[in-house]
Amino acid sequence: MKKYIPIIFILILFNCGGSSAPEIVPDNIVTHEIDLKKVEDDVKFSDVVEDYRFITLEATNESLVGRANKVLFTSEFIFILDRFNTKSVFQFDKQGKFLRKIGRGGIGPGEYSTPLDVTFKDNKIFVLDEGVSIIVYDSNGEYLERLKLGGSGGLGGFYFEKLEQGWAFIGSGRLENIIITDDNFNIKKSYFPWISRSTDILIHGALTRDFEGNVLYRRKYKDTIYQVNSDGLSARLAIDYKSNQFDLSELESETADKFIENNIHKYAVTNRVYLANRTTYIATLYNSEKYVYISKKGNPQTTIYNERNLINDITHVYNSGFSITSYEDYIVYVYEPEEIKKGVSAALGTGDSVDERVLELSNNLPDGANPVLMLIKFKPKAK
Repeated sequence: MKKYIPIIFILILFNCGGSSAPEIVPDNIVTHEIDLKKVEDDVKFSDVVEDYRFITLEATNESLVGRANKVLFTSEFIFILDRFNTKSVFQFDKQGKFLRKIGRGGIGPGEYSTPLDVTFKDNKIFVLDEGVSIIVYDSNGEYLERLKLGGSGGLGGFYFEKLEQGWAFIGSGRLENIIITDDNFNIKKSYFPWISRSTDILIHGALTRDFEGNVLYRRKYKDTIYQVNSDGLSARLAIDYKSNQFDLSELESETADKFIENNIHKYAVTNRVYLANRTTYIATLYNSEKYVYISKKGNPQTTIYNERNLINDITHVYNSGFSITSYEDYIVYVYEPEEIKKGVSAALGTGDSVDERVLELSNNLPDGANPVLMLIKFKPKAK
């Protein structure tokens, strides 16, 4: 369930001058209570899905995606980042038609070594190259400029986002986890000083966007989602795992690594959070199991299920796929085409019914097809 309760969050702010001050004290934020002891059994995927559609990404010799590490939806385009396999950024239209590769590997103008992240703002494409520079292109993929990360104190990063004014970086190599800079990469504010290897490892999807385009930051083990603004962080929502909540005092001690190693299975760890138009989607790891929590705006009833026990009667894949982003009120999943074809074949072999949309998709997937995007709109739980 979810509720509004008064909570005070105090972050210690470290600025580039080295001083500190209390920061971020909201009066009220939304808290989602997730009790993993009240997980629903034998949930059918069709019981929680209101509607869905597929986007098949056109596969040509130039557009073959090895692995979709990031999927970015804009009002006109879909960008796919393949960080390590092809080391490429692909641009498709909203129907999945391949438009172009953004830049290419190399050391010349508009070329990159390793594209670690990509974002889009004000009709410009930004590619973070090896964490040391940002390559800027227009919306048609034409090279504009390369921005070298410098500014005060030096800077780098593994993930980033363009803010209304300035930038946000994760994993900059500094002693704080998230850095906010001005447009010239001078550090304005930084948060979460280094504690330990376990608490400060890079977090996949640490920076995401909600349905309105606001940048969100998820901190490992601290179950609060923050909104990232040009002037700092503000708490957006909290997650209460009840008896499975981490003891933050243990995490902030010098023995945090040993504590996590010995006790990680006892606690819930937030893996992914997506804020769609009317849907809050939270994926959680607990005791080596994957759980999904779904809350719909205006409905006090929530859904929690174990992915391993989910009966996938839609795509007939063993699990429900890998959720990677949100768009409008959809949660976007990525499927490998071979998984869908095998799942459909197995379902037909046992006499299970297969939805016509899924059957048509499976029949039309060629060998060597690109990953398939499935846009899922979850239904409100009956009150």
